[in-house]
Amino acid sequence: MNAKTLILIFTLFCSNLFASNTVARVTYYWGCKNTSTGNRPVSGKTIAVDPKIIPYGSKIIIPQMGKTFIAHDTGSAVKSRLASRKHGRNNIVVDIFCQSEAQARQYIKKYPMFMPIKIIKK
Repeated sequence: MNAKTLILIFTLFCSNLFASNTVARVTYYWGCKNTSTGNRPVSGKTIAVDPKIIPYGSKIIIPQMGKTFIAHDTGSAVKSRLASRKHGRNNIVVDIFCQSEAQARQYIKKYPMFMPIKIIKK
């Protein structure tokens, strides 16, 4: 095996989370007064992530929604990937802050559970 072959194998078999498209399980939450980073959550802007995978302050673009979010929060279900595992998968989970339960339910009806996301690391 030469160096080019090893690079190709490495590229094919290593998952790169910061690639253009990563499929994530997208969930929604509401009713939070402060995020884990001490910021006030903003509907349509704040997103919870696993900070060991996606650093706080990173931008998360969800093209299907036409929105860009900022990683300012986390939660145990996000870190454990619980919502993804309930569907027999192990995708990362991102949790979008909504102004109300009604808004969250609208998103649930409008968008699929798993969507491609783009991560712009801080």
